[in-house]
Amino acid sequence: MELFLGLFAAGKIERTPATEHFLPQTSQCRIYDGMVYDYHLKVEEMNLWYQDIVKYMKLESVVSTGWEKFSGQSCFYKINGKTCEQMISEPLPAEANIDTHDVHTTHAGNYSTDISQFVGIFQKLYSEDYEYFNYSKEESTVGLKHLLGMNK
Repeated sequence: MELFLGLFAAGKIERTPATEHFLPQTSQCRIYDGMVYDYHLKVEEMNLWYQDIVKYMKLESVVSTGWEKFSGQSCFYKINGKTCEQMISEPLPAEANIDTHDVHTTHAGNYSTDISQFVGIFQKLYSEDYEYFNYSKEESTVGLKHLLGMNK
């Protein structure tokens, strides 16, 4: 991931539909084209808004089953200690305890333990997102360590 983001930030990786996922959110959400949003729902705060959105949009059946081929778990979003049914029927804790059987923690050994250069590249690439969505540099360092499985 370090190498990929470094090359991507330097413009050395062609931007295709597959790599556009890594573009800053501000460019994907068309904010600078005049798009206006009522809410910015942060993934790291998902426990605070997930159930309300699911219930408001009547998505209970959609998010409850059939997600195995995408995420390896049966429902769209699941935290440790909760069943898929409980994810939409019982109160969630304010802090997420996400089921972490994903590729990022599995391959944590592939990353260097000094991520300061990686954090610098990431912060430069996503600087507009940090400003627009009100993130701090400290949050990015903590978030990247979690993403790379280095938070243990």
